[in-house]
Amino acid sequence: MFETEQQKIEEKIKAHCAANDIPLAALKWTAIPFSGEWGIATSFFQTAADEARAGKGKKLPVPQRAQEIAEQVKAEIGSVDGISRVDAVKGYLNLYFTTSEYAHRVVDEVLASRADFGRGQAKNERVMVEYAQPNTHHSFHIGHARNTILGEVLARLVEFAGFDTIRATYPGDMGLSVITVVWAYEKFYKGQEPEGIHERGRWLLKIYAEATAKLHDMKATIKGGITRYETALKSETEWSSIGFAVAMNNLKVSASTMAAEIIQLALLITGISGYKNDTPYSIGRHLRDALSAIVMISNDRILSNTSNLLLVSRFDTSLLG
Repeated sequence: MFETEQQKIEEKIKAHCAANDIPLAALKWTAIPFSGEWGIATSFFQTAADEARAGKGKKLPVPQRAQEIAEQVKAEIGSVDGISRVDAVKGYLNLYFTTSEYAHRVVDEVLASRADFGRGQAKNERVMVEYAQPNTHHSFHIGHARNTILGEVLARLVEFAGFDTIRATYPGDMGLSVITVVWAYEKFYKGQEPEGIHERGRWLLKIYAEATAKLHDMKATIKGGITRYETALKSETEWSSIGFAVAMNNLKVSASTMAAEIIQLALLITGISGYKNDTPYSIGRHLRDALSAIVMISNDRILSNTSNLLLVSRFDTSLLG
């Protein structure tokens, strides 16, 4: 907004340096931190260093010489419309704008530019802002809304600054919790859907809780079988008991069934890559092996044998036994 005044001052600086054989370095202006007044500043350290390197000047230390040049330039500038005062401080030349004039020009610029006021020039850089990332398996709550708003604010600021901006979000649709829900849905709730769209999150959470409970039951079954087996190793009576045989049969059936279900679920996730034999995601062999436990060992035969054992044995139904 003060380009004309800045240009006039630069011309005076160049004229002074040329008249006094001072090798003026490129002038670089920066904004002065606001403390009641707006302004810009430039330094003469590079100029003083170049002068010393060329063997010119008064052989003063660079900081001292930079300050001396700044004071000389200040005296040459004199009065400039729109500039309230000029200071020479520690090698810097500080220009302060007249507050009323600065405010007037800002308002005029805002009225002229309207929504584009302050917009940065287009840059040859692309920025991706990643935000939101909702979890697909529970309701979108206020925490998600907060992150989404903050992400969009940041994206708009970057875009307004002139960057080619890409907004990206990766729904949280992978991971063990999602796999667990998908398994439970495919196994127990296939084709079902809650009545209200806003109830889906709670419904999926319910499925996840139920699926987790079933997996815990499976884990408990396997751990119980291991404990029963280790106990039987220490007792010939237990090892040959009908109760032990029934427990091992139940473990075989539940484990083999669960293994096949898990691999089938994995195929839903990996897609065609899981069916192919030449990909790192191939699980066709795993599925064949898992099904072989059901087919070759024959769960039907095991269950039939178990039923015969239960007919001749009193099954312990106590929870603590």
